[in-house]
Amino acid sequence: RTLTAYDELIVATGSVYAGVIKSSGVGREMTMQGRMDAYAEARASIVRGNTTTIIVGGGVVGVELAAELAARATKANNGSSVVLLHAGERLLDMLPDHIGSYVTKALIKSGVKVYVGQKYERDGENAFIGVANKNVIRGDYVLMAIGSKPATEFLKRATDDVGENATLDVPLDQLGRIRIDPSTRRVIGVESRVYAVGDVASKPPEHMLASYAHWEAEYVATRIKYHGNAKALAKLGAYVPPPRLMAISLGSFDGVMVWGDRVVATGIVAAMFKALVQFWFIRFLPAPYGVMKMLPHMRCAPRDPARLSPASSS
Repeated sequence: RTLTAYDELIVATGSVYAGVIKSSGVGREMTMQGRMDAYAEARASIVRGNTTTIIVGGGVVGVELAAELAARATKANNGSSVVLLHAGERLLDMLPDHIGSYVTKALIKSGVKVYVGQKYERDGENAFIGVANKNVIRGDYVLMAIGSKPATEFLKRATDDVGENATLDVPLDQLGRIRIDPSTRRVIGVESRVYAVGDVASKPPEHMLASYAHWEAEYVATRIKYHGNAKALAKLGAYVPPPRLMAISLGSFDGVMVWGDRVVATGIVAAMFKALVQFWFIRFLPAPYGVMKMLPHMRCAPRDPARLSPASSS
C-alpha cells in the first residue's frame, strides 16, 4: 500500500461494468475494450447476413447501438436484424416521456424490434426468456448496455487499520455512489478538502452525462483555486447544474437533440450536433461552467408527442 499526502482530494473514478459480456461463444470482461470487441463482431456479422443481434438495455447507449446496427442492416439488406430489450416501461426512462416515444418510433421505423415492460432471464448463451409472458428471444450476438456501477469498491473495503493507515470513511448511497453536498460537491461527513465529481458522485440520473462531469470538475477546480479567498468564493457561489444539453444518435444522419425537457432538433441537425459534442468533450475542450449555468432550463411544456415523428426535422 502506498500512502500519499494531499491538500485537496478529488474522487473521480467514474464507472465500471460488472459481470461478463458474451458474444459468439466468447466470454469477456465487461470492460470498455470487451464491449468494443463485441460490438465489432456484431457489426461484422451484419455484413455476412442472416444474423440477429440482441441488445439488452434501453438507455442512451442501448438506443444508439440499436440505431447504428439497424442502419447497417438496412444498408446490407441481407436478412440481418436487431432486437432491443428493456426492462423499463419505455425506452430512455430517465428522460421525459415524449423523448422516449420519439426514439421508440424512430427505432421501429428503422427496423429494430423493441421489447419493453418486463425483465428477461438469460437462457443459454444467446437467448432470453421474458419473466412475465415467457416469450423467447433468440439471437446470434448479444450486446449488454446495462450493468454500469460507480467505481467505489475500494471505498467499501472494511479495515481495522488505525492512525495513518486508516481507510478514508466515505459515505455511499444505496447505489454505491459517494454522498456529497450538491452545493459544493464536497463529500458529506468528511473533512472539507474531499470532493467527488462525475459518475462516482450521488446525483440525479439525468446528470449522469459527460457534460455534467466536465462542469462539476471545473467548479471544484475553481473552488480549490480560490481557497482562502472569501471574496472570490462568495462570487463563485454554490454549484448550479447547467441545463441538460444532449444529443442522441439514431444513425449517421439522424438523431434527437434535447435541451432541458425540450426536443429542439431532430434529423441531420441533431446528428451534426452529436458529432460536435463527441469531438468537443473527448478532447476536453472548454465548456465554460460560468456561461452554461446561465442558460435557461427549458422546463416548459413539451411539444405534442404526436407531432414528433421520426420523419420530421426541426
